[in-house]
Amino acid sequence: MQIIKFDNVSLAPKDSQGFHGLDWTVETGECWAVVGPNNSGKSMLTAAVKGRIRPLGGRLFCPDRKCIEQISINAVSSLIRGQGVFYQSRWNSIMDDETMGVEAYLSAKSVPAADVLTDIAPVARMLEIDPLLSKRMNQLSNGELKKVVLAGVLVNAPELIIYESPFAGLDQVYRPKMDHILSWVTRQTPCIIVETHPDALPSCITHRIELDRFQVKYCGPHDPVQHVPGRPITAAVRAASPTTPVPGTPPTVITGKSNPGKIDTGPAPSQTESPVLVDMKQVRVTYGRQVILEDICWTIREKEHWALTGPNGSGKTTLLGLIAGDHPQAYANDITLFGIPRGSGESIWDIKARIGLVSPELHLYFPKDIPLFEVVCSGFFDSLGCFKTCSAPQLATASNLISSMGLIPEKDRLFGALSPGIQRLGLIARALVKEPLLLLLDEPCQNLDPENTRMILEMITRQVNRSSATLVYVTHVPQEIPDIVSKHLALDKGPPLIS
Repeated sequence: MQIIKFDNVSLAPKDSQGFHGLDWTVETGECWAVVGPNNSGKSMLTAAVKGRIRPLGGRLFCPDRKCIEQISINAVSSLIRGQGVFYQSRWNSIMDDETMGVEAYLSAKSVPAADVLTDIAPVARMLEIDPLLSKRMNQLSNGELKKVVLAGVLVNAPELIIYESPFAGLDQVYRPKMDHILSWVTRQTPCIIVETHPDALPSCITHRIELDRFQVKYCGPHDPVQHVPGRPITAAVRAASPTTPVPGTPPTVITGKSNPGKIDTGPAPSQTESPVLVDMKQVRVTYGRQVILEDICWTIREKEHWALTGPNGSGKTTLLGLIAGDHPQAYANDITLFGIPRGSGESIWDIKARIGLVSPELHLYFPKDIPLFEVVCSGFFDSLGCFKTCSAPQLATASNLISSMGLIPEKDRLFGALSPGIQRLGLIARALVKEPLLLLLDEPCQNLDPENTRMILEMITRQVNRSSATLVYVTHVPQEIPDIVSKHLALDKGPPLIS
């Protein structure tokens, strides 16, 4: 039985390129992957399946849009913003009572049916999210949020699931589990997997359609022998394991339950070492009784370049939030930034002026009704939107950066109308545009294809070398860590409760 059928379909929104004469059929029992680089047409194709784009010609048959669930950065962003949550609310516990809890979210998504998928308990166990049920949605890490959103999709019992980049944002340990989960899910519900990395396809895929510049390059059976599930390969690779320090790195101390949160990043510095940009002493972060970080001591010096790794929920993004000035518990800890102790009357904007930031959270919460060029220009002012007038040199710098990233055709399009990969490129440009003293890049290459990943890693390296900036690079994919990185800090989950 046919689930989806494109018969000589033309798709061409007014502000974009499009497809012409597209033929594609999805039958019951098939699991398709839509594969292609950024801006190849993947988002447009799935938007047509979801009913958000009407064909200009041809015939299109799909399930009712109300019976289709989509997991993507834009869908998750709409979910979070629909709850009235703002960017820094993850760090502000005062908002907890006003934000939906995970269990309440799943209960609201669940539909009454005689199907095990609609029962929250077995789904939570399968996805290993039982410890998250008592949390609020805005307290979840990027990887945790993806698991909860998938649980919400499953208990909603849709007729079709569209899942974009299912392994992105998940740690190396959980990825094989996700591959197993997807194999089970696709036996119950038809799925379409959307992926920029051809080598990151789950093992459940039976067919694939490959796109490039809105042209179909291949459409047919998938050969799983040629692909390793859940293992994205970039063109700028280094063989490493998730917990193996990059070359030249001193021994790494990994926090964990057996060693509750203590990090010592090395011996005391000598008199000749570079100035200290970040100095954390016995930092502790808690949400209620839950300990996120415990007894963290970390010193970052000028021109040092760090990799920060760890499983989902280990506190990586929280640690960056303390540095970037977004986390209020910075004032309750012994933290010195750029030589100024936090809580000593310093301006948060003076701190942000020296930092360039990219993170999954920023991507989720960034306003969608702003042209891409203004998104990039907002980096000069550290605002979520460009509310000041840029100088002529600033406009020239932003234009040159956008041009070097191949984004000129997209610069006037609204951020929300762009594909997730192009959105991420825009946010990276926003972080780089002012040539900050400290770059905090939290999974910057998420949603990027191998070619754009290579371009971004090379661009980061050039800018850091040219401007003598300091880099902190967070990733679950050790192969994409830039070659300039020589220090490594690996986190693990600390004690879950305060006794």
